[in-house]
Amino acid sequence: MATKSRHPRHALLALLMLLVQMGALLNLTRVPAEILPQLSLVLPLELVLTLAWALIFAWLAVNLWRGLPTRWLWQALLLYVAIAVLRLLVFARADYVQGRMPVLLLVLLLALLVLYRYRTASQRKPGT
Repeated sequence: MATKSRHPRHALLALLMLLVQMGALLNLTRVPAEILPQLSLVLPLELVLTLAWALIFAWLAVNLWRGLPTRWLWQALLLYVAIAVLRLLVFARADYVQGRMPVLLLVLLLALLVLYRYRTASQRKPGT
């Protein structure tokens, strides 16, 4: 039986994403009450989704350290970026955000491409 190999770099990436989600959660809890009616997103849903992503990345960090295959991290990151693109398309109401939407979509699509390339390259190496 082959031994599982640890993936400390990938676990650190998952921890970084966990920190990003915890920061987003902190920002969501500090939204002033007078701004809430102006928001285009549903704050309770946003809180639940952010907490869910934080838990997913925490689970991934622990299990990548234990030897979970890295494909789970890449699938989570690809899904996270895809959802970020959808959120931009659905909830962007401000003129300045809509004006820079093509650039944001291009950057997010490039991020998807980089993640996909890195994922396929890491799958070709033994032990990843």
